[in-house]
Amino acid sequence: MTLPRRELTALNPFFDFDRAFNRMQRSAQKVVTQPAMNLFESDEAYLILLDMPGVDKTKVDVSWQDNILTVKAQRSCDLPESFKALRQEIATQPYQRKLEFTTDVDAAAISASYNEGILSISVPKKAEEIQQPQRIIIQ
Repeated sequence: MTLPRRELTALNPFFDFDRAFNRMQRSAQKVVTQPAMNLFESDEAYLILLDMPGVDKTKVDVSWQDNILTVKAQRSCDLPESFKALRQEIATQPYQRKLEFTTDVDAAAISASYNEGILSISVPKKAEEIQQPQRIIIQ
């Protein structure tokens, strides 16, 4: 019985690490990630801060439907002209975060701003209606 002969290769301690890292990088690019978030509340509103470094403001979409605030964004890293990529570690995965509100909010007054990689969303609460005394008729 003859065993298959393996060629001897030079020992490269980083080969397995690089191979594993590249495999993780490829799989991570297929995943939609949630941006890190800080959530604050006052008597009048909620304030949401989302960490989205490297995202172009024009590629951010904020929407409201059925008491759910949805934030979607796409981060990109364009390849400079006349260059070819040798290694790409800057992730270009899409971001998405959904927040469901159980309290009444003033959807028409929701506002957002984007500055230095932080998306700031203000979600005003609806002013509580003052209950007027009313007479109940007994039937």
